[in-house]
Amino acid sequence: MVYISVNKITQIPNNSFYGVFSKGSILSLSFNQIQTIEANSFDGCDNLETLNLEYNQLSVLPSAFISLKSLTQLYVRVNTLTTLDESLMRSLGMSLTGLFLNHNQLKEWPESLHHLQFLVSLDLSNNPISDIPSGSFRAFKDTLQTLNIGSTGITHVPEDIRELTSLAVLDISYNPINDSGFPPGIFDSVKDTLTSLSIDNLRITKMPEDIATLRQLLYLSVRYNQIHYIDEDVLSNLTQLQTLVLENCGLQRIPYVVNMLPNLGSLDLSNIPILSLEHSDLDGMHKLSSLGMSGTSLQYISPAAFLKTQNLHTINLEFNLLTEVPFAIHAIPVQDLHIYIQFNPIQCSCDMKWMVNWINNQTESHHDVVFPIVGDCDNYKISIEKYY
Repeated sequence: MVYISVNKITQIPNNSFYGVFSKGSILSLSFNQIQTIEANSFDGCDNLETLNLEYNQLSVLPSAFISLKSLTQLYVRVNTLTTLDESLMRSLGMSLTGLFLNHNQLKEWPESLHHLQFLVSLDLSNNPISDIPSGSFRAFKDTLQTLNIGSTGITHVPEDIRELTSLAVLDISYNPINDSGFPPGIFDSVKDTLTSLSIDNLRITKMPEDIATLRQLLYLSVRYNQIHYIDEDVLSNLTQLQTLVLENCGLQRIPYVVNMLPNLGSLDLSNIPILSLEHSDLDGMHKLSSLGMSGTSLQYISPAAFLKTQNLHTINLEFNLLTEVPFAIHAIPVQDLHIYIQFNPIQCSCDMKWMVNWINNQTESHHDVVFPIVGDCDNYKISIEKYY
C-alpha cells in the first residue's frame, strides 16, 4: 500500500506513479486538497487495484483513470462531483466492482453507471439525487450485493430493487419515505439474499410488512422513526436475525416479539422511554451478548431480569435514572463482562456488598477477572470500582 494521505496535496502531476505498483496494489490519496489530476498522472499504473481519493476537492473524475486497467475499487467520497463522464465509466466498467461516491453533489442518477456490468458495491448516499429512474440497476442486476442510497431524497423504495437478485446489504436511511413508500412485494426477489437492511430515520409509523419475507436477514436497523407498535407477524419470521437496532424508533416499551428471535445477539433499545426492565422482558434471548438501554429513563431492573441471558458481555445503561447497581447482573458470569452505568444517580452504600461475593467467587476460577462496572457514585466523588 502507498499511503500519501493528509499532505495538503493540491494536484497530481503526470507520471507521478509510473511503474510503482505491483499486482494488487493500493494507493491512498485521501484527506488532501486535490483539485487537479493531470491526464497522464496514472500512466504505468496498470497493476493498481484500489484507489482512495476521499476528502479532496475534485469536481469531476479525471480522464487519467482510463489508464487504470485493473482498478476494482474506487473511493471518491466527500468531494464535489456533479457528473460522471460517459467514456470514463465505459473504460472503468471492464474491471470496477466497487464504487463509493457518497457525499458529493450529484443531482441526477448517473446514467453512465450502466457501463459497470461487474459492480458489486455501490454507495451514492448523501447526494441530492431524489429520483432513481426505471432501469438504473439493470447493468449490474445480477452482480450487485451492496447498495447505499441513503440521504438522497427519494420518497419511495425504487421498484427496480426487484431486479437485484444478489443483493445482500441495502441502506435507504434518512430519506422522506413514508409507509406507502414500500410497494407491495418490494423485497420478493431478495428474500433469499438480503442479510442487512437499514431503514433509519424515514417517515414510517409501522414496520413494513414485506420485511416478514426476509428470512435470511441478520441485521435490521429502524432507529429514529415513529413506530409505536411492532406486529409480531412481521418480525417473528426473522429467525436468523442477529442484530436489531430500535433506538429512538417511537416505541414505548420492549416489544414482546424480541423474545421470538432465537439467534438475536445484539439489541439496541436506546432512547426509548422504558422505565423498568421486568423479569420476563428478555426471557427468550438466550444468545443475547449486547444490550443497549442508554437514555431510556430506566429506574428499575428486576433482580431476575438477566437470569436467562447468560451470554451477555456488554450492557449499556448510561444516562438513566438508576439509583443502585442492579442486583440482576449477579446472574451473569463476570468474565469478559462490561457494564456501562455512567450518568446515573447511583447511591453507593453498604447494600452493594453483594458485589464482593459476586466477583470474588468467580475470581477463584478465573484469575484474569477485572472489575466489570464503569460508573460513579452520585453521593460520593468516587468511582463504583473504588467504592467496592
